[in-house]
Amino acid sequence: ESYELKWAGQDDAAAYHRHLKEERRKSFAARNEHHSEQMRIVAELNAIAREEEHESLMLKWAAQDDGAAYRRQLAAERRLSLQGRGEH
Repeated sequence: ESYELKWAGQDDAAAYHRHLKEERRKSFAARNEHHSEQMRIVAELNAIAREEEHESLMLKWAAQDDGAAYRRQLAAERRLSLQGRGEH
């Protein structure tokens, strides 16, 4: 009977260890899934930030081009005005 109790205890301990391993495996799987989701979200946010930065730069460059074109237009108008003054 003593051996039977010992074997039953060993079986219970083995079953408990199997249960702990399964719980640990599930925990790792859940953490891995959560980490993957976080990485996906971070990647998506980074992509949005890059798109916004690109758009901001495009607007900045367009404004610089518009400013340069306006300055060229003013210079041309000034030249015409000065030429008109010289003809009188």
